[in-house]
Amino acid sequence: MMGLSPDGDSYNSDGVGVPLINGPVEFGDYFPVKTKWTQASTRFAAEGDLIFCVRGSTTGRRVVSDGEYGIGRGVCAIRAKDKLDSLLYQTINVGLERLLEKTTGSVFPSLSAPDIKGFSVLKPNGDVQQLYERTTKPLVQSIQQNHRQSRTLATLRDTLLPKLLSGEVSVGDARRYAGDII
Repeated sequence: MMGLSPDGDSYNSDGVGVPLINGPVEFGDYFPVKTKWTQASTRFAAEGDLIFCVRGSTTGRRVVSDGEYGIGRGVCAIRAKDKLDSLLYQTINVGLERLLEKTTGSVFPSLSAPDIKGFSVLKPNGDVQQLYERTTKPLVQSIQQNHRQSRTLATLRDTLLPKLLSGEVSVGDARRYAGDII
């Protein structure tokens, strides 16, 4: 599904509404980064969707949705059928160069909905699809869990380190605080 940006006046940084993704500025290493919210979004990505940049020099960058997000016009959400998320991700990874050949616009390259929907790929039979998903799903889940832990540890570092260095909290206080977060 192609994104559609809500009116900019609807954006907030207070966490009201759903997090909004307009483009790669809201992309982390693996998951989106929540920086702005809106109550006016009309198109949404669900958990597990691949959020894909469709405009500009970052066309083709992608992250995995870790919840519900409003999606703006610079991105699209690609959802796997039959919960074959791992197969979808790998299909896009392997075919990305070929997909990017479909971009139009010499100054501001972009992909359209027909470009993405019309992208042809080889589709293995159902048994092969299921075997692939069973084999790769634990690996993908491990990668996702590692990224979540990394994000938690970075938040902990960014919160506690300045307080430790300034003497605002002691090491004992920091351990208790860290236990609450982790």
